[in-house]
Amino acid sequence: GQDMRLLAYWTLLGVSGLAASLLALWTFNQLGGGALSNGVWILWPTLESACWALFVLGYLSLSRHLPQPAGRLLVGLGTVSYSVYLLHYVVLEFFMSRDWDSLLATGDSFTTALVNLALVITPAVIAVATLSYWAVERPFLRLRGGYTDSSAATKSASGVLEP
Repeated sequence: GQDMRLLAYWTLLGVSGLAASLLALWTFNQLGGGALSNGVWILWPTLESACWALFVLGYLSLSRHLPQPAGRLLVGLGTVSYSVYLLHYVVLEFFMSRDWDSLLATGDSFTTALVNLALVITPAVIAVATLSYWAVERPFLRLRGGYTDSSAATKSASGVLEP
């Protein structure tokens, strides 16, 4: 009934957001990617973030239906996502500068790119990002304080604030 329609809606939203994100990334790459020096850069951040926002909305609605191992895997990827964001281009450049981005040749350049991205480059990016997270990011994250001080919040709520 109603629950199945809602689930179908959120599934469609998530899949559409992912497809739009991948299409936008592919188009951006075809236009020259990070080397672009034209007006595309004015719209690109907004377009990309809107696509990913659709995907995230769909994912958040569907995540409770995922098998537990898949959920843990996605949480792990989310944990290292900032390191992925920072380091993905470094790893990609490392592979491309050595012509290792086509280690697994298929005969077709597009398929070769997809196969190498899926089986070589993405695992390498995740491995480097995970190492960076545990060696650099996590130690610094552990040094930070809490975002709220419950004693200050309690005193503020009661009208008693100490300088």
